[in-house]
Amino acid sequence: MDEFIRSGRFADVILVALAIELVIVGFYLWRRGEGLALLSFVASCLAGGSLVLAMRAILNESGWLFVAIYLAAALLAHVADLALRLLIARQAAGVPSREP
Repeated sequence: MDEFIRSGRFADVILVALAIELVIVGFYLWRRGEGLALLSFVASCLAGGSLVLAMRAILNESGWLFVAIYLAAALLAHVADLALRLLIARQAAGVPSREP
């Protein structure tokens, strides 16, 4: 078990589980016609997946550049997720958007 963790192979298992979750929940949200919720869920999965990739890069000693790239990607996906959630909350509250 120690080698499984230290090698970073457990990160691959997490990424596969995340991909399966993305397909199942994504299909469900798509079938219900919840486009913004689907985009928010995808952004959330991208943020989590990027963090797992950063952890794997650290365990594999891939170098600081890969860790920084994965962390920056996680930040961007997280910000996108937050923006989408705020938009969903505004729509649910009946607040009109500021589109011209």
